[in-house]
Amino acid sequence: MYDFLVALIIGTFCGAVIITMLFWINEFSRYTKGDKEMNENLIPKIAEMLGVTLNEKFKIDKYGNRIFKFSDDSLWERVVEGDDENQYVTWGESLLCLKQLLNGNAKVIKLPWKPKVGDTFYTFDLIYGKWVVCSFTRAWIGSPSNYALLDKGWIYRTAKEALQNLPKVAKEYDVPCSLDGQSYEED
Repeated sequence: MYDFLVALIIGTFCGAVIITMLFWINEFSRYTKGDKEMNENLIPKIAEMLGVTLNEKFKIDKYGNRIFKFSDDSLWERVVEGDDENQYVTWGESLLCLKQLLNGNAKVIKLPWKPKVGDTFYTFDLIYGKWVVCSFTRAWIGSPSNYALLDKGWIYRTAKEALQNLPKVAKEYDVPCSLDGQSYEED
């Protein structure tokens, strides 16, 4: 009986928290400053302030391996449903996690960028006995070598990111590297 009462109290408390948050979000969206009513959607700005873009998948430090993303209207959590043979992914709104991010009690953990098929990416290569940054204009094809580079964290969106990381990686593997003569126009 004690377990039932505890569960009932916790359930009631959680329900009250969610209702309070929904009320707060509704009130905040109608916030007025002076004579101007605020009708602007703040979710894109919140995502930007947290260092992610809309629809970019990320983790939150307090929530282990759970995956999240911002849409233009809320924070969503990736939910895998079904059994081992018939799994499917859905996305559920995650207002409690949004509250944790907004009040500074949780932090975003960015996931490594994964190119889509056809995307150009930057990584390291060996030229004249030194590691250098190179672009793969053949683009991402999802090959085993592409995934090996991704698993190592050596796939970069821009040459600038790759150049910033090359000295650290070269030092880790005790290999010579060259940053001379490498410039890329898109940066």
